[in-house]
Amino acid sequence: MPGRRRFLRLLAGGAGAGVVAMGTPAPVAAQAPGGVAVPDLGGDARSALQRSLDEVGALGGGTVVVPPGEHRIDGELLVPSNVTLAGRSRTAARLVGALIRHPPGVEGATVEDLTLEGGVTGVLFEADGPDAEGAAFCIVRRLRISGVAGTGIRLLGGTYRNVYVEQVWIDGPGRHGIDLAADGPCRSVFLSEVSVERPGSDGAPDGHGLRLAGRCQVTQVQVAGIGPGAVGIGFLAGSDHTTVTNLALSTEGGVALSGQDQLPGVVVGPHEVEVR
Repeated sequence: MPGRRRFLRLLAGGAGAGVVAMGTPAPVAAQAPGGVAVPDLGGDARSALQRSLDEVGALGGGTVVVPPGEHRIDGELLVPSNVTLAGRSRTAARLVGALIRHPPGVEGATVEDLTLEGGVTGVLFEADGPDAEGAAFCIVRRLRISGVAGTGIRLLGGTYRNVYVEQVWIDGPGRHGIDLAADGPCRSVFLSEVSVERPGSDGAPDGHGLRLAGRCQVTQVQVAGIGPGAVGIGFLAGSDHTTVTNLALSTEGGVALSGQDQLPGVVVGPHEVEVR
């Protein structure tokens, strides 16, 4: 009995109480919001992770921890509201071929401390329509996204508020590093400490490091290896009153900044452009 009581205390105590693991494919689901689940990924990694995400979300929220190592996903993982999908560090856990998707209207979801390799899109937020809310109070941080065929992080359609993307490195996206393709007004969308290398690496004619079609605040950004036909930071309709500061841009035949002169209220602060 003492062992069982200790097990239940750990399970219900949240992230501060420790992490509980199991030796079977079934996940350990938290018994209260803030608990931790560590699925066994020895079999079907995608199914085990999704089952954990669903169970923790159904219980009100918590954290699903991805064990260290390389795990082939080859499909999407849906992160519900109030759930965190996390690794131990940015490079300890690698998800190969994963699309981390957030459902329309998601709130309070976090993805952190992971490497995402391959696939088409690394992290996707989406909405049910142009006037619908895509995400609120969500965080994407401390990620390494490498070799995606399309876009590293994409906020597609709808409106967004209080979304934070920080400490993210995106290497060689086939199209865009980060695509804020919102249809409606955005409030409090922040991009900080972002590095994008070789946007449009598959030869896409409109590859961007950052493609901003929604209002946001951007700071401490580096875009390197901007090749012919690619753009470092592009401002599109909807990005009015965006502020961008502390930039380092390196071009290799591409365009550093585009569209900022055609939109009212866009502020581009201190920046450095290196032409190679």
